[in-house]
Amino acid sequence: ADTIDFTHVTTDKIAPGTYGSFDLDIDGRGSEVSLDYYININVTEKPTNLKFYSDSGYTTPIAVSADNKIYLDGEFLVNVNGPMQEIRTIYWKWDYRTESLPSISVLQGYYSSIEGLETLVNEYDIATVQQKQELVLKINDKIDTYEAGGNVLLEVSVKGVQINPNFSLKRVQIISGKDQIYNVGDSVNLSLEFTENVYGDNDGQSLVTNSNAPEVTLTFGGTSANNPVAKVASLMSTNLKLSAGENVATFASVNGNKINYTYTIKSTDIGALRIAGITGSVFNRDGKEINFGTVQSVPEVLGGTIGAQIELTKIETAPKIIIGGETIILTKANAADYYGKVVTNYSASSSATWRLFYVDFDGKYGEKGKVYLRADQVYTTQLDITASVNSESALNKMKQMNPDWAENDKIIDEDGERAVLWLCDESKWSNYKNIDAADCVIGASSIEMYVDSYNAYHTKKGTSGYQLLKCKWFNMDVNGYRYAIGIDNENYVATTEKNGLKNDENGMYLRYKQYCWLASPIAGYADVVGLTDGDQLWVSGSGYNYYKPYGVCPVVTLKNTFVPELSN
Repeated sequence: ADTIDFTHVTTDKIAPGTYGSFDLDIDGRGSEVSLDYYININVTEKPTNLKFYSDSGYTTPIAVSADNKIYLDGEFLVNVNGPMQEIRTIYWKWDYRTESLPSISVLQGYYSSIEGLETLVNEYDIATVQQKQELVLKINDKIDTYEAGGNVLLEVSVKGVQINPNFSLKRVQIISGKDQIYNVGDSVNLSLEFTENVYGDNDGQSLVTNSNAPEVTLTFGGTSANNPVAKVASLMSTNLKLSAGENVATFASVNGNKINYTYTIKSTDIGALRIAGITGSVFNRDGKEINFGTVQSVPEVLGGTIGAQIELTKIETAPKIIIGGETIILTKANAADYYGKVVTNYSASSSATWRLFYVDFDGKYGEKGKVYLRADQVYTTQLDITASVNSESALNKMKQMNPDWAENDKIIDEDGERAVLWLCDESKWSNYKNIDAADCVIGASSIEMYVDSYNAYHTKKGTSGYQLLKCKWFNMDVNGYRYAIGIDNENYVATTEKNGLKNDENGMYLRYKQYCWLASPIAGYADVVGLTDGDQLWVSGSGYNYYKPYGVCPVVTLKNTFVPELSN
């Protein structure tokens, strides 16, 4: 109760409609090694509608597990994160009802003879979260509650665990043998990877075999897993029960520090596949039992279709980069940290400086998880609508790179669109394609991908004065894209205001004295193609046949097997 941020309730009490927060101060200062920490919160006597969140807007829930615990984790890296100290704020909110608040007419029915009805109704109309909560408290005695108040007991313990490379399970990994759809009878492979060679007995002599290998169980379904760092066993509370024994992976082999398993898809398997638990023992060469509890990540294989087919994303094809000799798996949360950094291991017959440009986690521009590189301006040119193009291939790529245009227009009937088609013809840019590393190359990024990359970068960097850049296809006399700056700005124009965009530290989005084409047509002008202007710090358009000079910045789509190495 002493963490409450709400004044309309008796001191030292919480009630339906209240909310608050408390801080956990994790202090690892003085340690000479990097630290992992794990937070274990026991939750008892919790009302059903009281929820915990990781943000002050109460939009990102923190799950309470089936065994009435909250699991959180983090890490402090020596000489990387600054002081090894962090405050984790846990927000809580006790919603009054499970459904929406009652309508004004319902309130009037309850309070038809009570003084102050007008004030209550006016506050309800304003409809802010706090005023709704205050109103519910005021009418608390007239609307039947769904549950009694009671105490909420939180026992919070924070335990620091030193990152120790010895005697620990390093990785639990799904290494599927094929991409996309899995059918009944197909095999899924996975492995437990340790930091040293493993043995099957405490003498460190016998190899792991089928009889002494740890048992790895799997679950299928869409329910979110608990935090895998804090809890390896029972990672998932699933609502789909498989027949007894059907969800146990079979030991296949041991190779030094890796124990390999195979699981065969059954007709009852549905949805997303996850590693649910590991039980058993393995030993190091000194006879010490290796602890499963220090596992740092248990990846999941997402997706799924109802029935016999299981859609699995291959862990080995997750987008990765190498920087400073360290391999990093890219996620939505961290990818923009690396946008604009130079890629040192990609080259083609025509030289260029290549940078990490965009990672398409949602598959907006084709296959999910694809990594896109963009070259700094390589040469200046006019766009050519007279040259022959591989029209079918180029049109498909143009649609793929401009999904808004593809959904609403997709017809090449203006010179500006013909110029974009030329930019999207891979054969015109093949000297920038390394066939061992790239699936495809085009002459320029589309407006949509440029905007997505630009926004992700500046949002993550917290650029001072940055405002969201937007683009949208418009149905005009000449169809195409327009721009707007600012989250609430719906005044889309052909050219953003001067100095409307923000520079980045690497000069990937805007560079002084560089004017680079974008592979998208501009609405309202028959011969105009998208353009970035490094002098004016804006995005606009220009006639395809106008020579200022303007330039091209080719874009390549990397193969899943190619891992870009970035300069730090």
